[in-house]
Amino acid sequence: MRVALLTNFVPPYRVPVFRALREEVGELRILISTVMERDRPWSPDWGDLEVIVQRTWTLQRNFRHERFSQKYELHLPYDTIPQLARWRPDAILTAEFGTRTAQAIAYAKLVRVPVVIWATLADHLERGRGWVRYCARRALVRAAERVIVNGESGARYIRSIGGAEDLVARVPYAIELEPFTSIPLGREPAQGRRLLFSGALTERKGADLMVEGAALWGARNPAESLSITVVGDGPLGEELRTAGLPSNVTIEWVGSVEYQQLPAYYASSGILLYPTRGDEWGLVVNEAMAAGLPVIGSVYSQAVDELVEEGRNGWRFTPDGPGSVAEAITRARAAPEAALAAMRAHARATASRITPQRVGATIGALLREATA
Repeated sequence: MRVALLTNFVPPYRVPVFRALREEVGELRILISTVMERDRPWSPDWGDLEVIVQRTWTLQRNFRHERFSQKYELHLPYDTIPQLARWRPDAILTAEFGTRTAQAIAYAKLVRVPVVIWATLADHLERGRGWVRYCARRALVRAAERVIVNGESGARYIRSIGGAEDLVARVPYAIELEPFTSIPLGREPAQGRRLLFSGALTERKGADLMVEGAALWGARNPAESLSITVVGDGPLGEELRTAGLPSNVTIEWVGSVEYQQLPAYYASSGILLYPTRGDEWGLVVNEAMAAGLPVIGSVYSQAVDELVEEGRNGWRFTPDGPGSVAEAITRARAAPEAALAAMRAHARATASRITPQRVGATIGALLREATA
């Protein structure tokens, strides 16, 4: 079976998933809008995947949410129909609800091939998007054979725009586990209490809350010490690196690293701190759990919502200010060593259930069903 996959770009963590999908369907051609987005720190590495860069207009936009604002790139590929017509796929798998999906559905109606939408979104991020977008997405959903979402939050959104429950398939994000599961579960006591923040230094990711919450925790607990490793960079980087901290709080600013270097930082840390104000998923949760790190996780991450169990493999909190972050850090640090050891094992077991092979098999089955 020939499958065309339409998406913005190919991040390194998606390569194993796309390879697994190719194994399931036979032939996979990936149409992307850009080699790599400007705010991503990774070098493109598609390996043996067949990737075509489309003709695309890219616009700079600002996403304004009730909890944050963030600049992003809006890609408008305009040669989708000619690309599909030349290759003539048996099925089309298209990401998100933009122009590429509208073009894919227009083509599919002409030649009668199924379209499956891969909608990696969360309902709390889609509120207030406007009537025009609601109507457009409702029409796209009704034209699709199936809609793939990350979890229940995404499913709620699809239902809210008129998608029937039997239209929706839940397929979580997956990573290549071995680089993270090969990290020993054991930690020295100091290392096991060391926090890790991995991600862009942006308002959306809660980087400011991380620093302010750590400072507040330090002021409240002057007799204790706190160490944090921060992997990543972004528009808040300079401001946060020069922020005042109590003497008992130490932050190591690593900066951006290639994806392949990340496991080393998980290996030298004990707990992931993830105070995001809004994420469709949050792949750092998979990475941390696979590495044996319990997660102090924001409820505005769909990965936290789906994977983190309070007191078993992490701690959930609502990041509504520095106080909520400080309180979550306090809860995590109150866990005795034996409890932390058990949480590391449970975290790894949780992450190990989500593999690229399982994701590829699930999506492959959906595509075969759609073409039957």
